[in-house]
Amino acid sequence: MQSCCRREWWKDAVLYQIYPRSFKDSDGDGIGDINGIIEKLDYFTFLGIQGLWLSPMYKSPMKDFGYDISNLTDIDPLFGNLEDFKNLLEAAHKRDLKIIMDFVPNHTSDQHPWFQKSLKREDPYTDYYVWRDGDKDKIPNNWLSVFGRTSWTWYDERKQWNYHAFIPEQPDLNYENPRVLEDMKKALAFWMDLGVDGFRYDAVVNLIEDQRFLDEPLSGDPNAKPIEHEYLRHIYTEDLPKIFTTLKEFSEVIKDFETKTGRDNLIVSEAYVTPKVSMEYYELSDIDMPYNFGLTYLNKTCDVSCYSEKIKEWMDVMSRNRWPNWVVSNHDRARISTRVGEQYIDAIHSLMLLLPGTPQFYYGDEIGMENINVTFEETQDPWGKNLGPVRYVLYSRDPNRSPMQWDASHMAGFTTANISWLPVHPDYKTRNVEVQKIRKFSHLNIFRALVWLRKYPSFRDKNLFYGPITDNIYSFGRYMPGNRGFYIILNLGHQPDTYPYDQHPKKMQDHASNVILFTGSLQDTYKVGQEIDLKDLRLNPGDGLVLTGKYNNLFPN
Repeated sequence: MQSCCRREWWKDAVLYQIYPRSFKDSDGDGIGDINGIIEKLDYFTFLGIQGLWLSPMYKSPMKDFGYDISNLTDIDPLFGNLEDFKNLLEAAHKRDLKIIMDFVPNHTSDQHPWFQKSLKREDPYTDYYVWRDGDKDKIPNNWLSVFGRTSWTWYDERKQWNYHAFIPEQPDLNYENPRVLEDMKKALAFWMDLGVDGFRYDAVVNLIEDQRFLDEPLSGDPNAKPIEHEYLRHIYTEDLPKIFTTLKEFSEVIKDFETKTGRDNLIVSEAYVTPKVSMEYYELSDIDMPYNFGLTYLNKTCDVSCYSEKIKEWMDVMSRNRWPNWVVSNHDRARISTRVGEQYIDAIHSLMLLLPGTPQFYYGDEIGMENINVTFEETQDPWGKNLGPVRYVLYSRDPNRSPMQWDASHMAGFTTANISWLPVHPDYKTRNVEVQKIRKFSHLNIFRALVWLRKYPSFRDKNLFYGPITDNIYSFGRYMPGNRGFYIILNLGHQPDTYPYDQHPKKMQDHASNVILFTGSLQDTYKVGQEIDLKDLRLNPGDGLVLTGKYNNLFPN
């Protein structure tokens, strides 16, 4: 259990998601790997990152790029082997970097030995998965896969239907069988013993199915096609109460390990649900944080109300024992730079890093990487392929998974191969890590400055007060008595606007008058340390200012 007097490391951390296939290729096959990650670990020290979440690297046929796992306690040769992974842990820990693994409890690959034995009705695996009797020509019910089309596949060998919340090659585990839970707990313990620092529970909303197997009602969504997941309201296949007790069993394995070793481990869960439902994960699953996905829905049509509502909605449900977190992009969502426009990247990073809580960033967002264009013929994502050449662009996740852009050399420095598993974005010669390292006010260096700024005590707690909010201006303050206060003013709207000084919080008048950091076009107007008059402050869209009572140069060398 957590000590009463010890602060969990992840409360002060900046987390970073690595999609291993796309991060760094060390062996020239066009696919990223473990040794490629090891090669780039000093980059995270440079950024000030404390924790790395790794998307799956387990042994897998790669039908869903590693989320279809055929061995829960081994590494796929595509990425390396267990020795490579141990080397990664050792090298990361030497740099005070934590390693968070993806844990996929909902399903395995159909190539997993459990499923192969279940298919043959070999005990004790006969009912490790969800099987239903029925006529070969009539599916058991109308349930739809998250990736589109029916959730049922017929197997002649068993003369039964198999349920899969995702693709047919990802059969759902049956948690009505207690042996399944115990075997999955053993997999968790294996990686804990190896030295990982926590887990992200994947796709937890799909973990349990209603055992009556009733048809689900129509959603009424006029934009959804009959084969698409959104066509139904998933009252029998998502968010069922037993999810929480099952997750709590997993968490107990990790908490017991903490008790024995004294190590703090981070447990987060993936669930695209409302803030109210997310609170049940805090309270009932014994996890540290359910991911807050509110900001992943931001797009170019949003005005300040989009940001304000999502932030306030989340902060309003943060009780004493709930710690906030912020996510704007991941491997399932379009990149934030593409969704809202590059000019807003630094302002959004200011939100993510200066609001209370733990932020997590998707690889490449720190340099403003954008989605690539992928034709249907080039599409690899099963979600896109399932829905055909007209609708694939609405669902394919390939565009936001392109290789990391390290430099302006061959293939952006990602690989020595002539072809990578997905195309490199064509803008890599002007948008890459090395180019941005040497530009003082690049996305990368503003990101670093914001990470450094978080070290001040005023950013360590959940203290937050809102300043004036207009159609374009969003402002907030962070202040702890006895410490320096900070005031952040951002133009997140679509029009230039003047800061409404008549609404300026009086509590910050003595604490925020000097520029400590700025974004957007303001580099032509202000200097770090400059004292400004907020009565005349005018910001263009994407501009942002961080103010404090004393000058302090936060740009690290």
